[in-house]
Amino acid sequence: MYNQLFDRRGLSFERLRALVEVADAGGIAKAVGDDPVRQSQYSRQLKELDQFFGTELTCRKGRSLTLTPAGKRLAAVVRASFASLCDIRSDLANAPMEVSIGAGEALLHWILADVAGMLRESWPRLIITLANRQTTAVVDGLTEHSLDFGLIRSNAVPKTLQSKIVGHLDYRLFVPVSLMPKMDTKDPARLLTMVPLATLEGAGDYTQRLEEVARRMRTPLNIALSCTTLPQVCRAVRSGAYVGVLPTLAGSELPADRFTACDLPVLKALRRPLALCWHPRLFGIREHSERLADALADAIAKRVR
Repeated sequence: MYNQLFDRRGLSFERLRALVEVADAGGIAKAVGDDPVRQSQYSRQLKELDQFFGTELTCRKGRSLTLTPAGKRLAAVVRASFASLCDIRSDLANAPMEVSIGAGEALLHWILADVAGMLRESWPRLIITLANRQTTAVVDGLTEHSLDFGLIRSNAVPKTLQSKIVGHLDYRLFVPVSLMPKMDTKDPARLLTMVPLATLEGAGDYTQRLEEVARRMRTPLNIALSCTTLPQVCRAVRSGAYVGVLPTLAGSELPADRFTACDLPVLKALRRPLALCWHPRLFGIREHSERLADALADAIAKRVR
């Protein structure tokens, strides 16, 4: 079954590693630096892989080197195989298990950093890498086996991945007491239009849902500050100069004596189910990953409860 892999020259761990490193870096020079000898070596190794598989695995787009569809398929298999081999070696040497989890900045900040600590008792030798990724990049990372797990909203999980709902992310309007207007806090329109609002820039899921809230209220939001991440919005709210629509979990950083958390009915539009997801092949290629997935799901569910 495997004989055809050994009936010609051109395939080796070193060549496959070069493919993955160049793919991850976006080019040979970015992967190896300014060393002309290693640049020449990697270029030769990629050409040898092209010859071995009988097709081009890389192509140039401007000044970057990207993978062709065949190259992406091969790189995904290589990453998975390397991870499995590392697991076997670690198990035999009684070494720690390494795992990577991708998610957005807010989920890393308010959920996964705490979850990592919760897992230490039952998984003391686990080494976790928390990767800050946008939702599409998390899906790509799981597909390409550069990530082991991802935490994203459930409606963004493609059919090619497996997932488990682990809870919901709810939102509140956090208002510094010093900015709290003398009015009924159940009036969301007046709160969101009369106080300076810190929010996210761009046109992501959060922004679109918040704009939908404004359309339902038939009144514009009083946006005074646009940030890159929700933790930045939280810092702006802590300054006392802005209000912000934040995950309920952000309340741990906004003490009740200084900030009011308003549970506004219109903000239910931002509520979203969260899913822990992984590649269908993960459990087959990485030992202990199925048990770890259950532990992760349980810990995340406890954190967002």
